[in-house]
Amino acid sequence: MQLHILLALIGAAGGLIAGTVGLAGGIFLVPAVVLLLGPDAMGEAIAISFFAVFLNSLAATLESRKARGQSQYWALVRGAGWYTAGAALTALLVAVVVGRHPGIISRKGLAALQLLLAVCMLVPRPWYERLQSTRLPVKDAAVGSLVGGLSTLIGVGGGTYTIFYFLVHGREIKDCTLTANFVGIFVGLMGVVGYYGSLAATKGALSGHVIDVTGQWLLIGCGALASPVGVRLQARVPASGIKKLVVLFLALSSGYALLGA
Repeated sequence: MQLHILLALIGAAGGLIAGTVGLAGGIFLVPAVVLLLGPDAMGEAIAISFFAVFLNSLAATLESRKARGQSQYWALVRGAGWYTAGAALTALLVAVVVGRHPGIISRKGLAALQLLLAVCMLVPRPWYERLQSTRLPVKDAAVGSLVGGLSTLIGVGGGTYTIFYFLVHGREIKDCTLTANFVGIFVGLMGVVGYYGSLAATKGALSGHVIDVTGQWLLIGCGALASPVGVRLQARVPASGIKKLVVLFLALSSGYALLGA
């Protein structure tokens, strides 16, 4: 019972993170589950995270659409079409590979990228705005593909990289979080399809079963319920606060992975 309560809290925290700062929740869920249950839970946490990323992002996106209004919402979403397509396609391909070869996952490598991104987010906006260049469909699709692949490798939705990409190209931070959650829907969905499709095709199975079925659904369900709450909280937090929260969660996640792996 105590374990189930802790898993429910982890799931809910992941959902709040998804709704508030657009990070889909996987960035918190995976290291938190591994910290709670040990390294043997790594593969299982990532597999569960694909479901959590999909449902957290979907719930947060629906709440954002209701809060923003359909016209503003669709304007932002349409502007990320090529990026989303690239992320979804590569997420599917990488999820298939991870399903067949789960040992390829490197926490330390991706943690280092997260830590670097946290540092970049601390750079004053006028500095990184110099990186701006014309957004072309092929550029959006290429960056989206890279983000989708790297994110799927560790069971996250790619929100951290999506936020930075669109922030550099002139969007406000809260608009970036909405876009990140929209992209997270497709990254999570393709992660589920690719990973579990690969397991089915090879007649494989998750090893260990460290987390029972009740615990798995608590992680996933509590996150989906908490995501809309996070969106409503975001409306009360200034843009500068959202940016600081993004940096905080990046630093915590990468710090744990680098020091605890």
